[in-house]
This record gives sequence, C-alpha cells and structure tokens, in this order.
Amino acid sequence: MSIGIGLHCWYCEHGPCNGECKNDYSQVSPITNLIEEAKLKARYDEVTGDLIVLAKTGEFDVIAHGCNCRSTMGAGIAPHMARNFGCDKFEMETWGPTIEKLGCIDYETFVIGKNAIWSLTDADNKLNEPELTVVNAYTQNNYGANHKDGVTKPVDYEAITMCMRKMNVIFKGKHIGLPKIGAGLAGGNWDRIKNIIQTELIDCKVTIVILP
Repeated sequence: MSIGIGLHCWYCEHGPCNGECKNDYSQVSPITNLIEEAKLKARYDEVTGDLIVLAKTGEFDVIAHGCNCRSTMGAGIAPHMARNFGCDKFEMETWGPTIEKLGCIDYETFVIGKNAIWSLTDADNKLNEPELTVVNAYTQNNYGANHKDGVTKPVDYEAITMCMRKMNVIFKGKHIGLPKIGAGLAGGNWDRIKNIIQTELIDCKVTIVILP
C-alpha cells in the first residue's frame, strides 16, 4: 500500500513520507496527542486542600471516599466523612461485614444549607440551596494495617475500577471530588489508581484533593 507516500508525514524522519511507517496503523499524530492531553487536563485536576471543606463551599457536585467492607470507619478520611455526613449510617454500612459490598457504591444527597446540612431523605430542599452527593465506595474488603486485624495492602484495584465505572454512569457530567482513594492506609499504588480514575471517569470532571 502506498497511500500517503510523498506527502508530509509526522513519523518519517526525513522529508515526505517514504512508506516505511505504512504498516503501523497504531501511530497517532502529535496534534491528536495534544488534543487528548488537553481533554484530559480539562476533566482531571489535582489540588492541595481539604476535600470536606471544599465540598461544603459548593466546589463539587459529588465527593467519594474508599471504604472497607467491615462496616468500620475508624481511620484516614473515613471518620471525618462519617462525622460530617453520617456516611457510617448509609444503607450498606448497616449490612455489617460482608464482601458483597466490594466494588459497590452507596450514596446520599445532602443539602448544604446556610445554617445546617441535612440529607434529602430527612427533609426537602425548599429553598433550593446547594446540594452535594456523598459516596461510600467499597474499594477494599479488609481493614488496613492500622487495624489489629488488618492487612498491609487491602486495596483491590478491580473494586476501585468497578466503583469508578459505576460513578461515571450514575454521575455523568458532574464534578467529582476525591481524595487519593486507595493510596493511603489501603496501601495502593497511586499511579495505577490514577490511571483507573482517568480511564473510568471519562464523562465526569474529577478533582483529586491532596492534604497539605
């Protein structure tokens, strides 16, 4: 096949295309790469700050954190999420310890009122104040190493993938705030988790909030 030979080519080193690259159809032009990088930058960002504080200011539509399947929120960001949003009382938490939760998400939507925060399951948003959805993402079965019955690296990459995939469908078009989910007490590799997030949450804007 000689289609394109003699025309300008991104991949032939000297001058016009000489046909040497004709069989490598996986090659993508630098312009295409720049476009894809720009798209990723527009929907993925990392900032320094406090996820919960930013969420209460209306920065996000949705926030999520990683949970174990033991119905325990005793360390990391979990107890802070529970204290601020009562996510330790969400439905799946009442199931008790069970691996059936692994890879699933459970969530409630809250009204971020001027003087109070409450769940839409408790009262309506009559004044049309800002709303925030809080997600328990079951990204590991066991406790982390901080717990006496925990393991060193309870992170489950398949579970993270499924949680992100479900969030992408349910919260399509929303701005999602996340901690470095799965990379703290769960012991996960952040580069691998970051790749999962960028691959799965393709229809959402994502901001990773990293504590200073």
